[in-house]
Amino acid sequence: RPVLSPGVLVSLLSLARNTKTRRVLHCVRSLANMSVHPKSKVALNKEGRRIIPLLTVTMRTGCVEAEKVQHYCALTLCNIMAAPMDKAVFTDLIKTGTIVDLVVVTLLRINSNVTKEMLGKTLFNILSRPDIRETLVVQLDLLAAILELCKVEFLNLLELCIRILFNITCELSPSIAHSETYAKKLIALKVPHILVGRLVHNVKISGSKTNKPIRTLLGMAIANMSFHKTLVIELAQQQAAIADAMVRVYALGCEEGMFSAMVTLFNISQIVECNTLAGTKAVNLIVEALEKGKDNPVLVTKLCIGTLCNFSNIPVFQEQLTDVAIPSIVGIISAPHLHGSIKRDAIQTMYNLANMYKRAKNVFITNDAIVALWKLLKVQGSGGGAASSSVVDASSSSVGGSETLADASGTSDEETTLLLIGHIVKALCDEAGESGGQLHKRAMTDGIMNILLKLSKIELPVLKLDMSFAMYSMVKSDSGDIIKVLKADSVDILFWLTIYDTLNIHDTILKNVSRSLRCFSSSPESCKLLVKQERFFSVIKALIKSKNEDVLWQTAAVLYNLMMIDTCTKILLEKGLISYIFDLAASNYDSVRHVCSACLHLIPNNMPSMDDPVVLQLVLCLLEADGDRFAQLGEKPTDVLPYNTMVLKCYAGSLFKHDSTGFSGAWNVLTCGVDAAFYPAMIFEPDDVNIEIGTSTKGGESGSPVNGFENHEKILSSTYNDFQRDVAAGAASTMIGSGDIAGVTLATPALSSKAPPGYDSNATRKSSYAVKGNEFSDSSNFLLDRSTDQLSDSKQFKTTSKSSNKLPLIQPPKSLPENTLDAINKSIAKQAKSHAQLLSSSLGEAPTTGKGLPVSVLKSASEHPFVSLNQYGNNFGK
Repeated sequence: RPVLSPGVLVSLLSLARNTKTRRVLHCVRSLANMSVHPKSKVALNKEGRRIIPLLTVTMRTGCVEAEKVQHYCALTLCNIMAAPMDKAVFTDLIKTGTIVDLVVVTLLRINSNVTKEMLGKTLFNILSRPDIRETLVVQLDLLAAILELCKVEFLNLLELCIRILFNITCELSPSIAHSETYAKKLIALKVPHILVGRLVHNVKISGSKTNKPIRTLLGMAIANMSFHKTLVIELAQQQAAIADAMVRVYALGCEEGMFSAMVTLFNISQIVECNTLAGTKAVNLIVEALEKGKDNPVLVTKLCIGTLCNFSNIPVFQEQLTDVAIPSIVGIISAPHLHGSIKRDAIQTMYNLANMYKRAKNVFITNDAIVALWKLLKVQGSGGGAASSSVVDASSSSVGGSETLADASGTSDEETTLLLIGHIVKALCDEAGESGGQLHKRAMTDGIMNILLKLSKIELPVLKLDMSFAMYSMVKSDSGDIIKVLKADSVDILFWLTIYDTLNIHDTILKNVSRSLRCFSSSPESCKLLVKQERFFSVIKALIKSKNEDVLWQTAAVLYNLMMIDTCTKILLEKGLISYIFDLAASNYDSVRHVCSACLHLIPNNMPSMDDPVVLQLVLCLLEADGDRFAQLGEKPTDVLPYNTMVLKCYAGSLFKHDSTGFSGAWNVLTCGVDAAFYPAMIFEPDDVNIEIGTSTKGGESGSPVNGFENHEKILSSTYNDFQRDVAAGAASTMIGSGDIAGVTLATPALSSKAPPGYDSNATRKSSYAVKGNEFSDSSNFLLDRSTDQLSDSKQFKTTSKSSNKLPLIQPPKSLPENTLDAINKSIAKQAKSHAQLLSSSLGEAPTTGKGLPVSVLKSASEHPFVSLNQYGNNFGK
């Protein structure tokens, strides 16, 4: 309350404008203590235009107590800036260059790290005001100062600066008007490079090494920048450094760190410049994250598989993905607890690798990809609708690019997933059929035929086309077990492929079906098994209805091969073999008629009557047959039908989109605290106090909460102001000679090394002190301005000296002085000198000691309360 009185603040500010260091120190300490109390802080804020420039200039001092002055100035500035202040005040401070001057002082004039931290908090509080933040960042270049403060070897200050940078990056959202301005400033200052360097402990970047909280802030700031179209390119250009930085962020183990690392890599994977991450730890980090399975947040898993999906669409990543990531991709597909959208990206990744990188198909089969796909299809819907628009006419040119299948065909997500699975299965079957041996056997064991049967029943033209190619690849392998394939519902698969009209790709499907049957008919064992299949003749009937010459020729070849075996011929005749032959011959294709004629010659006993001109013509046409073509009837077909010219490419990245991190900057103002009680000022020599660590160099208990000042300890009344002890230690004392006194010296006792008690912080009461029966009151607020009471009545002195052997009592001060023991002793000495002069004038020509003091005074000196200083001190202590 007293400091809020009119004129007090003005007086403090006036006293602070001088070159007396200790006087300035008292003033700034007063302002610092005022700044921690709400009411007095409001008063300081009202004078912000005067106080802030004054304190900024004061911190430029270069005297003995400069660090203490700077310490309290910084504390006051921090607390003032933490309180609400009119925008006009800040506008004036910016115009007058006070803010710039404050930045210069912070960087160049302050040596104490603790003081730099306080000024860092001050800059934080200034930036917390959104109405002037853009001006501070763009025009005053305050971020450059923050980056310079990061170079100080002080961990608390580094964390504060990184917090400021993180808060700025939280405002890079497109919805914020000045986001582009901030982005340009961050690029100009190379903030992305600096933050990445901080994470990887780049030796070229000075300052403290980061701890876990700082690394978390760095990771979150980088994640914010990765959503900006320009800043993400800057991050990608870090190459291996950004990957190493994300490894450190992910290693924090917290949810924020895991998310920040994965979302940064995901955003980088969506730009062309992401190829700089090829061969780095980025892919290994993603795989490590996926291996945690259920321990990962769902969003992190989505980001991981989305990043792999984007990488799989870029050739430079495909080798590393094949070597490292395929088991994790297969694990995502087979995981029952994951959502379909996550598996959709995993399937897209598998499609990209299986169709763009040949070696990946072998690795997928050996890593149980077929098993994973079968698990997925067990719970997958049957699809529906038409997807024929994703197929182009065989005569048209192929459609390239990375257009997604869903965009090209207009299919639903479920149908798109089924189509991708169909493409993958076709690619895996091609690899199994081409490699044969153990790989073909592995595919059969893992259940590839179950997948073919499941997908062949779905009425999607492109899917049926893929299944027809897959079926043909599985049966044309020379090293494959064709009997095992035939027993695995192969005829049922072919049946489902033929019963649905697939428009302009129907003939291609039938070509693959007829070739598959011809493969089955290439060996006697498979022929005997084939002809006994329930749906075999339904497939034959469907093939005969075709108008395509190749399909009809392959069908006629199947019948011819079966008729080479007597048991099969008998079954065929029972099922209407003759009618099948004439239906095929009715197509009027010479190549087909030649095979049909050969079939009739194999059954002479069952041949229709030659009287029929049609029969006769068919039998005689064999004479015109081509011998080379007939030689192929007993062989397995090995030709490959065109595929890429018929189906659109489905290479694509992830469909998952994530707009922002969701992080928000915390601009909560920061304050600095001082001692709980405002104790009286005491100035020690610099050797007594270590400014940096805030403890006394002379030992004792822990120091003051404010760094750089004396220890606090409770002073006992028995030792405080023990003048007798001080005199014994070497202070001057009163000298009285024996006989003729040569001289007397009444000297002030030596100052005690202990600080005055001020007032008791645990009570605000007033204490009464008694000296020789008189009482005076001691207030908690000590006053310096008092005058000594003068006794003017000389008769009183004469009466007193004659009636008793005692001098008049010296009146104690009505209130104790504030400052130090020096003021108390000087006051008492002044009173003693005044009394001596009054006594001398009242006694007339009394003999003196030669120094103007009457001998009578000295004779009664031993009984005078002033001479008995020890007794006075004891009373004061009580």
